[in-house]
This record gives sequence, C-alpha cells and structure tokens, in this order.
Amino acid sequence: MKIKQYFSKERFSMGQVVGLLAVIFIGITVLAYAAVNIPYTFTSGTTAKASEVNANFQALANSMPAVKTTYVATAENITSTTGVQIHSIQVTSPSTGNVIISASGTVCIFNHTNGNTDNVMLKVSTISGDVSTSSYEGLTAFTEPNTYPSHFQNACVPFTIVRVFPASTSATTYYLNARVNSGITGGAYATLIAQYVPNTLN
Repeated sequence: MKIKQYFSKERFSMGQVVGLLAVIFIGITVLAYAAVNIPYTFTSGTTAKASEVNANFQALANSMPAVKTTYVATAENITSTTGVQIHSIQVTSPSTGNVIISASGTVCIFNHTNGNTDNVMLKVSTISGDVSTSSYEGLTAFTEPNTYPSHFQNACVPFTIVRVFPASTSATTYYLNARVNSGITGGAYATLIAQYVPNTLN
C-alpha cells in the first residue's frame, strides 16, 4: 500500500522522526499556554527595560501549574455530630485561575451497633467545620447499614474527594471537615493536595 510505503523506515530517518515529534510537542505546549497574557511586546530597534522583561517572565511563571501537599500522619477521632475540621491546607495563588483540592485517605467507623445506620460524612470546604448537605459538591460518606453486625473494631474504607475553587491571590485555607451520627466514633487519615491551574477550559 502507498501509505505503508510512505511511512516506512526507508522514507524517514530516525533524526527526522525525532525532529517531527519535537515540533509536535512544542506546538502542544504553545497551544496549552496560548491564553497567557504577556504585558509587554518588544520590536526590533526598541530598548527593553529590565522591569518590563521581568514582568514578562513573571507573567509566564504565574501561568504555570503549582502543587502543594500536606498529610495527617495520625488518625483523627471524629465525635462531632455537627461538623469539625480534621485537616487543612493554605494556598496563595499567584494569579487568577482555579485551585483543585484533592482529599484522599482512609475513613473509619470505630463502633457500630446492629439495628443502627451509622455514617461518617466528609466534606472539602473553605469553611471550617462545614459538612452541610445543602450542596453535595465536595461531600462523601461512609455508611454502615442497620443490617451490618455489631463491631467495636475499626471498619475502614478508602475515600477520595476532588473539588474545584476559584483561585485567589490572597491566602485561602481549604478544610477537610467531618461529622458522625450520634453514638459512634469515626476516624480518618488524609492527604490534602492543592493544585493551582492558571487557565479554564472553554
């Protein structure tokens, strides 16, 4: 077939293939950052001021994604029935965009009685102690139905919550909050990851 012959190894050298891949990679990178607003444009014959060059570099730096991570090394006992903060992470974004908060780990119910429906609810929020169900965004739960046998040892499952917030250039704290129903104790190990993303997909 002509197509097969055209792309045969006799047609292109290894150097040409590598060069083509490099061009494709550069093109993808340029498209990814096409929305970056560079404050100053320089033309041939004009003098570039250091402050303007630095401002351009800073605009590029602000357009790059950034990540921050924090981890709770010990289990946090959860006894509140209204909501309590069990972990937090503070982020100051360099510019506008979004902050993606990922909370993951293990959530446990330490004691359960047959006949009761018990649960631990977790929520990522910008409000300490907020586990409200007025919005289910950023909310998850571990439930043991009333048909489960009684136990007084840990029953645990993994969890992951991902929530997106508008980025702020002021220091903003994001919380992992939790609550349990009356009569039980819960617990959680958790990692919080904050990722700054400069642009929004259209």
